[in-house]
Amino acid sequence: MPVTLASNALTVVAAVTERTGTTYSNDRVTRAINAASNAIEDYLGRPLGYATITADDPEEHQGLGYPTLWLIRAPIVSITSVKIDDVADTEWTRSDAWDALGKLYRASGWPASPATWNDVTRDPDFGSLAYNIKVAYVGGHYLPFDDDGSPPAGATRLPYHIEEVAINEAIAACQRLPNANNITEEVTPGGWRRKYGGSSAGDSLSADSKRILDRFPLKVVHV
Repeated sequence: MPVTLASNALTVVAAVTERTGTTYSNDRVTRAINAASNAIEDYLGRPLGYATITADDPEEHQGLGYPTLWLIRAPIVSITSVKIDDVADTEWTRSDAWDALGKLYRASGWPASPATWNDVTRDPDFGSLAYNIKVAYVGGHYLPFDDDGSPPAGATRLPYHIEEVAINEAIAACQRLPNANNITEEVTPGGWRRKYGGSSAGDSLSADSKRILDRFPLKVVHV
């Protein structure tokens, strides 16, 4: 069965094969794109694709008392509803600059909903906060994977430099020998020994890719 691009693919097969020619099969390129896209999103700490988050299955956040709430999908296209402790709230504000970052601002702060200590004091336990904020909205980038159709109203295309990272990482993944990026020790000849190390999110990304992604304003550094 042919391999298909994942819904979060940050580039397309044609963009990779334009540079590699027919050196690699479509299935191999597709797997490489899917792996690169996952690695990039893991490194940035958020999904990048356009999505509609509904009131029936909202995005949930803990209120921490601060005036800024960072939504997962950015840029924000529209807000359907915001509820705090299941009560509709309209005190938040938006701007074009904040939308680009996934930021909702509420001057009086996003209130916390702590549990209470199970003792005679019944004091609030701020170490145990409920996910009391529920947001329904539309946000994220329109991905190259979807370019064969019309972009949704208000959607912003994935920045080309992020797609370029995905293309380069997919090419590198096609060229990489299985597990080669995970080799930490190798001895040859006469006493052949190979040692593999553990891996974590972003380990497969090149230093150049990380430098580009580190400058991307949507990299999660505020939580």
